[in-house]
Order: sequence, then structure tokens, then C-alpha cells
Amino acid sequence: MAGEERSGYSISTDPESMSVELKPSYASVKKERSFSQVDTRSKKGCIPLFFERASSQWWKPSFDSEILEEEFQRFTSHNQRRLVHALVFVCLVCVTWGIFFAVLLKSEGYQILVGAGFFLGLVISLILFTKFSRLYKKCASFVSLLASVLLIAMELCLFALRERGTALSNPARFCMCTCVIMLIYTMIHSLHLYICIVMTVAFSVAHEVLSDVVTDEKERDSQPKEIICRLILHMCIHLFGIQIFFMAQVRERSTFWKVGQCVVARRDLEIEKQVKEQMIRSVMPDLVAKELLVVEEMEEDPKDSTNGKKRRRNKGQMVFRPFQMHRMENVSILFADIVGFTNMSSNKSAEQLVRLLNDLFGRFDRLTDINNCEKISTLGDCYYCVAGCPEATAHHAFNCVEMGLDMLEQIKEFDADTKNEVDMRVGVHTGTVLCGIVGSLRFKFDVWSNDVNLANRMETAGLPGRVHITATTLKFLAGHYIVEDGNGSSRYHGLEGIKTYFIVGRKNGMKKPMNLLHPSGRKKKPANLNAINVSMNENASHYSSPQENKKHVKISEQITSSDVMFNSDSNISSQGESSSDNGPKILKGNLKVKPGVIEMDYCSGTSIRSDDDDEDSNGRVPEGQCSPQVLGLSLNEALMRDTLRTSNDQQLVNLMSQESTSDEYFHRSMNPCTLQFHDRETEGRYQNEGQDCTLLNPSVTTFASPRVNFFLDVLLSNIIYLVIMILGFTLYQPVPLAVQVLSPISIVIEITLFCLTVARAFPHLYSVCIHQIVGYICGWFTSHLIGALLMCLPMGTLFANFMNCKDRTDSKAREFYSLIFAVALLHFCNFTQLTSWMKTVLAAVFSITYIILLTYDEFCAFRPGAEYNERLGLEIMVCIGLLLIFVCVLNRQLEMSVRRNFNGDEEAAKDKRKAQMHKEQAAWLLESIFPKHVADALKLSSHYSRNYENVGVIFASIVNFSDFYEENFEGGKECIRVLNELVGDFDDLLTDKSQFSQVEKIKTVNGSTFMAGAGLYPEGCAKKDAHPYDHLKQLVEFALGMIKVVDKFNEHMLGFEFHLRIGFNAGPVTAGVIGTTKLLYDIWGDTVNIASRMDSTGVKGRIQVSEASKKLLDEFFTFERRGTIPVKGKGHITTYLLTGRRTVCDIPLFF
Repeated sequence: MAGEERSGYSISTDPESMSVELKPSYASVKKERSFSQVDTRSKKGCIPLFFERASSQWWKPSFDSEILEEEFQRFTSHNQRRLVHALVFVCLVCVTWGIFFAVLLKSEGYQILVGAGFFLGLVISLILFTKFSRLYKKCASFVSLLASVLLIAMELCLFALRERGTALSNPARFCMCTCVIMLIYTMIHSLHLYICIVMTVAFSVAHEVLSDVVTDEKERDSQPKEIICRLILHMCIHLFGIQIFFMAQVRERSTFWKVGQCVVARRDLEIEKQVKEQMIRSVMPDLVAKELLVVEEMEEDPKDSTNGKKRRRNKGQMVFRPFQMHRMENVSILFADIVGFTNMSSNKSAEQLVRLLNDLFGRFDRLTDINNCEKISTLGDCYYCVAGCPEATAHHAFNCVEMGLDMLEQIKEFDADTKNEVDMRVGVHTGTVLCGIVGSLRFKFDVWSNDVNLANRMETAGLPGRVHITATTLKFLAGHYIVEDGNGSSRYHGLEGIKTYFIVGRKNGMKKPMNLLHPSGRKKKPANLNAINVSMNENASHYSSPQENKKHVKISEQITSSDVMFNSDSNISSQGESSSDNGPKILKGNLKVKPGVIEMDYCSGTSIRSDDDDEDSNGRVPEGQCSPQVLGLSLNEALMRDTLRTSNDQQLVNLMSQESTSDEYFHRSMNPCTLQFHDRETEGRYQNEGQDCTLLNPSVTTFASPRVNFFLDVLLSNIIYLVIMILGFTLYQPVPLAVQVLSPISIVIEITLFCLTVARAFPHLYSVCIHQIVGYICGWFTSHLIGALLMCLPMGTLFANFMNCKDRTDSKAREFYSLIFAVALLHFCNFTQLTSWMKTVLAAVFSITYIILLTYDEFCAFRPGAEYNERLGLEIMVCIGLLLIFVCVLNRQLEMSVRRNFNGDEEAAKDKRKAQMHKEQAAWLLESIFPKHVADALKLSSHYSRNYENVGVIFASIVNFSDFYEENFEGGKECIRVLNELVGDFDDLLTDKSQFSQVEKIKTVNGSTFMAGAGLYPEGCAKKDAHPYDHLKQLVEFALGMIKVVDKFNEHMLGFEFHLRIGFNAGPVTAGVIGTTKLLYDIWGDTVNIASRMDSTGVKGRIQVSEASKKLLDEFFTFERRGTIPVKGKGHITTYLLTGRRTVCDIPLFF
């Protein structure tokens, strides 16, 4: 199916339930999108999106989903602060004009005081209702509408003051009209844009009509151009209001969306953590995995953090690779080997053998969990584990002995179930170990020490059906077991001088000490992992043998590795699968992780759009697209998309309703004075990144994007400047010299900055050279500088015209100065991304300057005279003061809105990055343990096994590492560090895919033997024109490269040289994954056994091959005959040593 990978969970269609089913997708490192993030287009037609998931109705900004829109309205309905601020400002206006008329008119203004008191009482009542009444949420829209009507009525009532002593001047009424219009647009929420437009346009018309009605007849000789100019000023005010209203709606919905995505990202983060923890437990101990992840994060290149790419380490930058190794004392080690394995495998195919081993070792894996042991690995038919490592426990010896006894019981059940006759030898020893990881590829948790080797020898010297322990282990058993002399040295010379014992039974009929097996500090798997019934015979005799005192540890065969479930810690319901009769079946249930199976992300509710998907007629992108065949449904795709989309949106709403998002996302700690974030790093990111693009989804361009927002601000600023400049040319003739000089310069500046902001907002329209220039205007300082310049230009033009007014006698023209000044002052509410203090200070400076000019006789035309109200100057000062306060409050609210939007964007992006990081870490761990094609196969099945006809296998042993290893210094840790370096160099060779694309590391055996194979990839991966034996050639070249690595490594060794011995063989093998926990990828077959024999009987520094393999490689290499060697089960085999590459001159490689 076209499109990207889906998030690993499905969405329930039941609104009452909130369930997430996760499929691990361990190997998927692609960039995942949250389930509700559906609209990833950059355009709606030829313009950017209004906001994420926006409908196409600009006159009614809303989400394209009724569910999201209803939740947004509910989410913001309680946010009544803006309305309260608006009403408080109205109270201030009432009180100010009441005091104004009370002081000037004294007893004559009682009617005005009564009216002001009446409206003041209504406004205060609305404030109290809005702030304290629970009914407000239910009727928020009605309250907003009522408040708007009240404001309009208050302003229109001013026209009732027609007497000369009480009437306000036209400039004062116009300023009040401006305040009412802007209050309705900007501070009274819950009203749609088209309602605000209809209401305020009607109010503007009524205001102008009443202004003409109350004007004296002798003053009604208005010129048409003056009427047009007043209408243009009203249009500018409405343009301001519409732009602020629309952008506020866009910003609020964008913030709501980002907060929703942040909630989803946090839930993703929780899920990814749980997935990673479960996956980690399936391959290695938590402690070791955490150390690996810390090293991985340290090596992560910051520039590549978004795509998960890891930078290569320059070997010259550090002496050693990262090394995770710990020395632990009092650790019990268990080795167990299958007796009769050769006979069992002789009459079975390799694939059957793998399935049997997987069955048996899967039983052992579950026993390690029961007995608080840590599985280390399997080596062919050998299984070994430890207790007390990597987490120390005082009962390590008990745990290992009980593990051994349980294994003996399980092998009997295995025989009965599979009709085989095999047994187990178990050896246990207690001592000191080094535990950790060696190498950087196909690594696994392992243990090293002489005590580990001794435990291995204890198994070799044991007897079938018995647990063989050393005297050291016996000391830790505190006499709870009946033992007998093991006499191990008589069967294996490597145990000379070591006292050994066999476990006979428990003393006094002691039951299995379960309280010792699960200490409180160890994490247990869920009870439903498997059905385990551990029962004891309480009426046992003084002691009983394992055969007599059987512990029924019956592990149901029906419960396999594909059924591991655990509950999420975070409100993820545990409901089962449900289906709808009328819609598609949607999977629900607990968070499910299957250690034995790595499942592909299935088609969830994530709405993903592929690049070639078409938009529908409404400009929307089909969401929730999913193949009916994937879900096993027969519904048409359109119905499925709609259903899944509705489910996605409902799921998002459910998630947000569970989170206390308001305080966390909308009220980030900010300085109440400067509005800067208290966190300096957050403030730094806001200044550096908040002016450029969105962080959550930078590829999607919306009106809420900082670049587009700044472009719209510049566009509006240009319009306002042109209007003020044209009005100046129209109303005031002759044009002052200052205006003639300033206007062309200003126009050039406006056009240049406009073009640059267009290039910044829409970079795909311009060349790279323009982008470099645009880069200079993206910074915090330059943006403020540009914004301040554009906001000051209209004021500069206004003041340049003002100097020419003292010679004018036309009162109408002089009144226009105040009207134009009100619009120019309102212009300082533009550029919402700039700091409010800068805009407010600039507005205050120009306001004070204008007031000074009003009171200065030499320049001011508004001196007391016959044609003017004596209060005109004072009225204008009061109006300017109130308008300045409004500008200050509005700027503050707008900046807070922008900062909240950034905060939601940053939080969502941060949580999404964390979730992605956990996903990539899990994928990195998995791909470091399994080949990619194996991980891909495990997505589809809980088991993996595959037969190959012609696979090359090498075993490369550092033959003298045992001579190098000593435990005198730090218990041998530094010796293992050197081994880690050498194996790491071998692993580095495999990073060269141009030479070794078909070579795959299998594992390291006992740390010092490196096993690799070639030809293990699925058919079709090799080049079409490649030689059929090219993979074998690559493997031999890799072996030659290993020899060179050892030679180079020896150059840095002081007084010691390592020697590498390599055995090669080619033929059929079976590859598979063994176990249910600590999964291990391995290969089996005679080809592997012979390759191992080629190594063990080989010559140091040389590559030994069998005769059959020599024939396959004759075309590429030259060989010399060595002789015949005995191979267990195969008789004698003729072997050859590689001498060189076959060229024209046949230059030998070895001498």
C-alpha cells in the first residue's frame, strides 16, 4: 500500500473506551507520525493551509472535523480571560469619561454620570457572571454576543449628547468607535468571524450616519473625498480587526492541535518505552541495554538526530571503543549439554532439528525466568545461564541448582512430547565473572573468567540426568541439599584437584524455595506469560531424589512466545477485540508485545497521505487510508477512511480529556512583566527558532507558521502605510517637502522588505541566492528592526504632514489628523511575533509626541477658537490615552498567544523526538543483534528458520588469547577490553558494504572465536550479473581482511602477538532464531560443523578449507593440499590451505 509506515497502534471506534494496541515494529526506524496528524499538505490550492486540519471556510475558521471543533470550543470555553480584560477596559472607559465630565461640567453633567454608572453596572455584572458563574461555559457565545451589543449601544448612546456642553467631538467619537470595533474583533471570543464582520460593519455604518445626523447643518458641507477618506479609515480598522481575529483563531487552533499532538507524542513515548523495555528483555538484561543506549546517545550526531543516523567514530579521537564490562563476585554459572543430540539429529532434517531445539530451549528460557537466572546463550546443543549477574542476589547458588533440577525434569517432558530419547548433563560452579558485551555488531551479553571455563568443564565431566556442582557452590547452598561425591577429575583431567559433587535431593523433603527465586528487586513477567504449576509432595520422606520428588513444572505447549501481554501504566484500557456490525472491525486491547515475534506496523488509525494521493473537492486529503485486504475487510476504501478518521479524532479528544493540558501547555512559566520564559534555554530557542518555522512539522506551511505570519504582518503594514500616505496627499495640499522626500524612500523600503518576506515565507518561489539574503532577516534582532521600521513609517508620514497644519483653517481637514493618528497608533498592534514592550514603547513615544504637539501653540491647529469645542484638546488626549492602554493590553495578549503557540509546538516536537529516539534505539539494538532480513521476517511470524543450499561459513579463532588472558589485574577486565577492540575492528570491516555486502556476522563463541557466514540473504538481494559464488569469494576476502586487521593490531601490542586461525566451509545450512527470551540467531548443519572443524584443526595465520569448498573457490583463489583430518561423524576429510588470489601471475598471499 502506498504511503508511509503506520504508528504501531490502532484506534478504537468506541468513544467510551480508550485502548491502544501496539505492534512493536522494532526494525522500523522510519519517521512515524502520530495517529491524528493527518493533514501534511503545504497548500490548500494556491495558498498555505490556515492551520493543521483546517476547513476551507475563511469566514468561519474551524477544523475540518466536527469532533475536533467541538473539543476545541469546549477546551477554550473556560478561557474567559480575554473577555474579562475587555470588560475591565470598558469599565475603565466608563470611569474615565465619568470623571472627565464630572470635573468639567460639575452639576451639569449628572445625566452623563447616571448613564455611565448604568453601563458600568451592566459591565460589572457581566464580569461577575463570566468569572464566577458555572453557567458561563454553557452560554459563552451568548455572553460574548451580549457584551458586543452592550459595547455598541454604549458608543451609539454618545450621539444622544447633542448639547454643546456635553457633545463629544468627532475625533473622540471616532476613537471610541475604533476601540469598540477592535474589542469585538480581538477580545470578545466565542463569536465567528462572519458574525463579527456583520456586526462591526453595521456599527460603522450606523456610527457614520449618526455622526452626520448630529452634526450641525452649517457643518454638513462634507466633501465626497472626506466621506471616502473616513470610509477608508473604517476599512483599515476592520482590516486590522479581521487580520488579528483571523490570526488569533488560526494561532489558537494551531496551538490546540499542537497540544493534542504533544499529548499523543507523550502517549507514544510511554508506549515506545514499554516496547523498548520488552524488546530489550528479550535480548539482554536491562542494565546492559541501558548502558548501550547511553553510549549510543553519546555517539549520536546532533545534525543527524532526526533521522537516526549515527556518525562514524574517528578512531584517532579515542584510544578505546566504548566498553561495557563489570566484574561481579559470587556468581553461579550453569552449563547444560544435551546428551544424545547427535543420535537425535541423525534422522532429522536441519529444519526439524531447529524446531526441536527451539522448543526445548524455549522451555529452558521460561525456566530462567522462574528461577531468577539470566540466560547467556546457546552454543549448538549447549545452554548456559548465570545467577547473581548482572544483578546481584544472595541466592544465586540455590537459583542455579534449582534451574538445573528443573532442566532435568523438562528434558523428560520433552522426550515424552516429541518421542525422543535425550538427556542433560548439568554443571554448576560459583565464582567471579566479567559480564558485558564484546564487539559492536551481533553482540550479546556474555560472561568471561576462569570460573566460567571451570563451569564448562563441570558440565563436560558430569553425568546424564545429574547436576554436577563444585565444592565452592556447595558452600553457598547452606546444607539444604543431599549430595554425593562427584569424582569429576576421574572423568575429565581438567578438574584435577577440584572437589565435585552430585545433587541427590533436598533435605527433609524441602520444597522448592520459591521465595528465593523471585526477590522483590527483580521484575517478574506477567502471570499469564505461561501456565506454570509448581507443586511439591508435602508428605515426602526424609529426603527424596529428583525422580521421586518430582516438581511438575509443566509449561503448556499452547503458550508460546507469540503470546506475551502486559498492561500499560498509563490509562490504556484492557478491553478485548470488538467489532461493529455497521463499520470496520478495529482492533483493541492491551498493549501487546511479542518477544518472539516482531510485528509490522499494521494499518492503524494513523492518517497518512502518500505523495500521489489526490485531494477531494473540498480540498481535504483522504485520511485513515488503509487497505481492506490488510484489515481483512470488504468495505470500500472511502467508508473505511471516514470511519478511521472519526475514530482517530475521537481518540485524540479522549487523550486530551485525560490530560491536564491547560496549565502545562498554555501557562508555561513566564515573567509577568517581560513575558519572557523563566527558562533561559526555552527563551533562547524561542528567539532563535520561533521566528523561523514550526518545530513539530516544519515541512508543513500554514498561516500559523512564523514566516507566513510575518509576511501577512508586512503586507498589512504596507497597506496601512499606503493608505496614510495617499490620505496625506489627498487632504493636505501643497504636499510638504518632508513628505515628498520621505515617501519615495519609504516606498522603496516597503517594497524591498515585502519581497524579502515573500521569499522567506515561500522559499520555493525564489533562487538559492535570494534565500541566502533572506537568511539575514530571520533573526530575532533583524525581525524587530524591520518591524519597528515598518511600524514607524506611517507615523513619520503623518507627522511630516502635521507640520503643515498651522496654516490651515479647514476644521474637517484638521480633524483628520486625529482620525489618521488613531489608525496609525493601532498599527502598533501589528507584528505579533515581536516583543510587546517594544511596540508599546514606540506607541507611547509617538502618543506623547502627538499630545505635546497638540498643546504647543506654534504647531497645533487645535487651539481654542470659535469653531472648536474648548475641550477638544483634552478629549483627544483622553482618547489617545485610552487607545494607548488598549494597544498595550492587546499587544500583551497577542505576544502571550504567540508564546503559548511556540510552547505547545516545542513540547509536541520534543516529545515526538523522544518517542522517535526510543523507537530508533530499539531498532538499533535489534539490528545490532539480528540481520535486517531476519528482523523483517520476524515481523510476520513468531518463528524464523530457513534453508540455504550454498552458504559459506567461517570460524576465526584467536588461538593464543588464553595465553594473553590473566586475572591478576582487575580480574582480567583490561584483557577483555583488548579483545573488544580486536573484535570491534573485525566488525568494522563489515561496514564496507561495497566489498562485503553478502557477509553476515553470526556471533562470537567464547569471546575469542568469530563466526560469520555469506549467502544468508533472501533470493533477489544479490546482483543479477554477479557470479553464483561471489558470496563465497566475499567471505574469503573478509577472512583475509581479518588477518590483516590482526597484523595491524599487533603493531600496537607490546610484547605480545595475537594469532588468527580460520576455517572455511561451504554448503547447505539452516538458519533460525532460537529461544523465547534472549533470542539468538544462529545457523546449523554439517556445513557449520565442518567449518568449525576446519578451524579447530587449522594452522595459525592460515585459512583451511575442505576439498568440496576448494572446488567452489578454485576460480578465485589458489590452494595447497594439506592432508586429511578426522571429523566427528564424517570420517576423514581432505583439507587445503589458501595460498593466494588467482590472477595472471598467481601471486601468493602466504609464504
